[in-house]
Amino acid sequence: MCFDFCFPCCTKKKVKDKAKMLQEKQPDDGSGPATELVPMMFVTANVGSLFEKESLQSSWMAELAKVLETHHPEFLAVHMQEVGGKGSDGKREKVEAFVELLRKFAGNHGLTKISGYLDTDNHEVEQYSALGAVYFVKESLDIEVYNYVKNSYEPVGTHYDLGGKSEIHRKVKFAKGQFGIKNHARKGFIHTKWRVDGRVVSTVNIHLFHDDSNIVAASTHGVSSCYAQTRAAALQYVLNDLESDAEIPEKRPRKDSDALAEGTAELLFLFGDFNFRLRVGDALRFVCGVRPRRPPSDKEPEQLVYTKRGSKSPDLTLSKKKITYTDPNLFLHDIPGLLKFDNELDEFPELKECAVTWKPTYPFSEGEIPEKHAGLYGDKRPPAWPDRVLMDVKTFESVANMNPHYNTIGLDACMGDHKPVYLSISLPVSR
Repeated sequence: MCFDFCFPCCTKKKVKDKAKMLQEKQPDDGSGPATELVPMMFVTANVGSLFEKESLQSSWMAELAKVLETHHPEFLAVHMQEVGGKGSDGKREKVEAFVELLRKFAGNHGLTKISGYLDTDNHEVEQYSALGAVYFVKESLDIEVYNYVKNSYEPVGTHYDLGGKSEIHRKVKFAKGQFGIKNHARKGFIHTKWRVDGRVVSTVNIHLFHDDSNIVAASTHGVSSCYAQTRAAALQYVLNDLESDAEIPEKRPRKDSDALAEGTAELLFLFGDFNFRLRVGDALRFVCGVRPRRPPSDKEPEQLVYTKRGSKSPDLTLSKKKITYTDPNLFLHDIPGLLKFDNELDEFPELKECAVTWKPTYPFSEGEIPEKHAGLYGDKRPPAWPDRVLMDVKTFESVANMNPHYNTIGLDACMGDHKPVYLSISLPVSR
């Protein structure tokens, strides 16, 4: 993990005071136009659970409201994965009902303009990604969105698409056979470009491939698993696509060091479910303090059993699709130590993120009783940090001066197997 910069956490009071100041113009000293700070928030959320248990939607909205009331964004980007549910039969009407609920919710926070794309075309297996990208904007914010067909920017309206072709949100689904994937996985990305006060802000919603087998993932030590290598190949594909995007009408300003110095460089944010996982074999040995007991065979074992010295029964058992352990806090005793096994981003020095300081955001219990289930992990996968907000290097350097806050949402609430993650910034503009 990259920790080139470490941004201090601010108290809620300080954040609220800052949010109040955002509405006030900085004094004009005669050296140039007065500037304002535009609060922007980027949220990623795998929402598959919300369509399997719709009763979770109310707590999901309530937890998101707490964050909005703290940071008061004028631009809210919500990137969702597994829209419609965890299976490939997501109901279009359920997706539309959820987006309308989200739209009403955003409107209550002064975000009345909307642009979005939600892939509900599950009958088109070669194209179906189950990705959703919805953006809410305050009426007074002067912001434009790029139209790929017209090759120009246009005002943000009050419309979103439920599948089909979009002129504004460029969707790319990873193809069957690509990266060695043998089925039509619902994975890919959506790219949208914005212009605020002449400055381009690119947002990319991304969903990469998961680990198919816990046992296979745990079979390597000190190196990336085969699944991590597949994710790396897919992420590199996305970066290459963004780099060669010929439909951008102007020269990419984020490559221009002078533009960066002047504060006009393009900002690039990639946020979604990267499915980043720990180096499982090394991480389990770290939390258990012992190597697993393996059967004397060259074949892939059905289970890996970890038993600490002095224990009369296994402390942790790992199988292809399940993990069980006796200590519910096993993965929480040493978060900084556990993060040392979160290495997939190390393959990409051109990507950065703010410091991760919270416990793993996946896989949480999908129960609905907070006092019993909110802090418990599910039994399908070892805990990890798949939900991230990443930036290219120049964006990261710019964001360091934009009062960034990077955190997760709803750690103490039941809101699905993934906890949403957000980054808030204050973008300086002339208004």
